[in-house]
Amino acid sequence: MLSLNSIKKIKSLKTKKGRDAEKLFLIEGKRSVEEYLLKSDLVNEVLVSESEIKNYNSILDLCNKKKIKISLAEDNTFKKLSDTKTPSGILA
Repeated sequence: MLSLNSIKKIKSLKTKKGRDAEKLFLIEGKRSVEEYLLKSDLVNEVLVSESEIKNYNSILDLCNKKKIKISLAEDNTFKKLSDTKTPSGILA
Protein backbone atom coordinates (compact mmCIF):
# COMPACT_ATOMS: atom_id res chain seq x y z
CA MET A 1 0.00 0.00 0.00
CA LEU A 2 0.99 3.57 -0.56
CA SER A 3 2.18 5.80 2.22
CA LEU A 4 0.72 9.26 2.70
CA ASN A 5 3.99 10.81 1.50
CA SER A 6 3.87 8.75 -1.70
CA ILE A 7 0.29 9.83 -2.35
CA LYS A 8 1.21 13.49 -1.85
CA LYS A 9 4.20 13.16 -4.16
CA ILE A 10 2.13 11.55 -6.91
CA LYS A 11 -0.60 14.17 -6.56
CA SER A 12 2.02 16.91 -6.88
CA LEU A 13 3.03 15.50 -10.27
CA LYS A 14 -0.33 16.62 -11.68
CA THR A 15 0.94 20.22 -11.74
CA LYS A 16 3.81 21.72 -13.71
CA LYS A 17 5.25 23.13 -10.50
CA GLY A 18 5.24 19.65 -8.91
CA ARG A 19 6.79 17.99 -11.96
CA ASP A 20 9.53 20.60 -12.10
CA ALA A 21 10.24 20.32 -8.37
CA GLU A 22 10.43 16.51 -8.38
CA LYS A 23 11.97 16.23 -11.87
CA LEU A 24 9.44 13.45 -12.55
CA PHE A 25 6.23 12.99 -14.53
CA LEU A 26 3.33 10.54 -14.70
CA ILE A 27 2.51 8.12 -17.48
CA GLU A 28 -1.02 6.73 -17.44
CA GLY A 29 -2.61 3.88 -19.36
CA LYS A 30 -1.60 0.35 -20.29
CA ARG A 31 -0.20 1.09 -23.74
CA SER A 32 1.76 4.16 -22.71
CA VAL A 33 3.27 2.53 -19.62
CA GLU A 34 4.19 -0.64 -21.51
CA GLU A 35 5.82 1.26 -24.39
CA TYR A 36 7.81 3.44 -22.01
CA LEU A 37 8.96 0.43 -20.01
CA LEU A 38 10.15 -1.29 -23.18
CA LYS A 39 12.06 1.72 -24.49
CA SER A 40 13.40 3.38 -21.36
CA ASP A 41 15.15 2.61 -18.10
CA LEU A 42 13.97 5.80 -16.43
CA VAL A 43 10.82 4.43 -14.75
CA ASN A 44 11.07 4.64 -10.95
CA GLU A 45 7.84 2.95 -9.93
CA VAL A 46 4.66 1.45 -11.35
CA LEU A 47 1.40 1.95 -9.50
CA VAL A 48 -1.51 -0.46 -10.05
CA SER A 49 -5.02 -0.37 -8.63
CA GLU A 50 -6.04 -3.43 -6.63
CA SER A 51 -9.00 -4.31 -8.83
CA GLU A 52 -7.01 -4.08 -12.08
CA ILE A 53 -3.83 -5.93 -11.11
CA LYS A 54 -4.89 -9.11 -12.90
CA ASN A 55 -5.07 -7.22 -16.22
CA TYR A 56 -1.41 -6.18 -16.19
CA ASN A 57 0.56 -9.41 -15.79
CA SER A 58 2.83 -8.73 -18.78
CA ILE A 59 3.69 -5.23 -17.53
CA LEU A 60 4.29 -6.48 -13.99
CA ASP A 61 6.58 -9.24 -15.32
CA LEU A 62 8.54 -6.61 -17.24
CA CYS A 63 8.83 -4.50 -14.08
CA ASN A 64 10.14 -7.49 -12.16
CA LYS A 65 12.75 -8.18 -14.85
CA LYS A 66 13.91 -4.55 -14.76
CA LYS A 67 13.69 -4.44 -10.94
CA ILE A 68 11.18 -1.59 -10.95
CA LYS A 69 9.18 -1.03 -7.78
CA ILE A 70 5.51 -2.06 -8.03
CA SER A 71 2.98 -0.49 -5.66
CA LEU A 72 -0.67 -1.27 -5.10
CA ALA A 73 -3.30 1.35 -4.44
CA GLU A 74 -6.88 1.00 -3.30
CA ASP A 75 -9.35 1.86 -6.04
CA ASN A 76 -10.61 5.07 -4.41
CA THR A 77 -7.02 6.26 -3.84
CA PHE A 78 -6.10 5.44 -7.42
CA LYS A 79 -9.04 7.48 -8.72
CA LYS A 80 -7.73 10.50 -6.79
CA LEU A 81 -4.27 10.07 -8.31
CA SER A 82 -5.47 9.61 -11.87
CA ASP A 83 -6.09 12.47 -14.29
CA THR A 84 -8.73 10.61 -16.30
CA LYS A 85 -12.45 10.24 -15.59
CA THR A 86 -12.26 6.47 -15.95
CA PRO A 87 -8.82 5.38 -14.74
CA SER A 88 -7.18 2.46 -16.53
CA GLY A 89 -5.65 1.18 -13.30
CA ILE A 90 -1.97 1.76 -14.02
CA LEU A 91 0.47 4.67 -13.63
CA ALA A 92 4.23 4.95 -13.94
